[in-house]
Amino acid sequence: MKRRILSLLMVMVMLLTSVPVFATAQELADRLSPDEAYMEELRNKYADYDGDVVAIYRIYNPSNGKHHYTDDAEERDFLANGGWIYEGIAWYAPKTGDPIYRLYNPSNDNHLYTTDAVEKDFLDANGWNYEGLLTYSSHSGDDGVPLYRVFNPYVELNPHHYTDSLEECDYLRSNGWNVEGVAWYGISHNAGGGTDYTRAQWIHALVD
Repeated sequence: MKRRILSLLMVMVMLLTSVPVFATAQELADRLSPDEAYMEELRNKYADYDGDVVAIYRIYNPSNGKHHYTDDAEERDFLANGGWIYEGIAWYAPKTGDPIYRLYNPSNDNHLYTTDAVEKDFLDANGWNYEGLLTYSSHSGDDGVPLYRVFNPYVELNPHHYTDSLEECDYLRSNGWNVEGVAWYGISHNAGGGTDYTRAQWIHALVD
């Protein structure tokens, strides 16, 4: 009889303890499991960063013809949600090298990017706002990918454009733009093998 009572007591203890223990473990597992939306945010945030490579995004404003360049995914998304067209990755840049300065003209909403500190200081002293570094330039001898600066002499708003595409340069030159030369150098994303993503993924519809 004592053994039977002891066995019944053991069964009752197992039944009473197993459910809450399992429930608590499940609750703990749920708390430790990362939220999928959060993981997707992290994947998107770091998807374009590969070692010492930084992706520079290219966004286009169809209302005024302006192209904008940034390494900030939040700025990219903010503009895209405000009517700008995200055209893809313009080029890949190193995390160190020669600085590329970013300046803004509040009188006409123009941005200008340059590696020339003298040009930067001159514009900063003449009404432009120096906004800091866009990114860095590689060197021509370090598997550098040239980025060309192109100028439209027929407009005052957003006259400069930057591209690694010789085809785009040729098209703009045939339409009256001046190719001012190499502005800086990106880096080849396939230096270690694989697909070369250094070319701009999207070219404005005029080039199509």
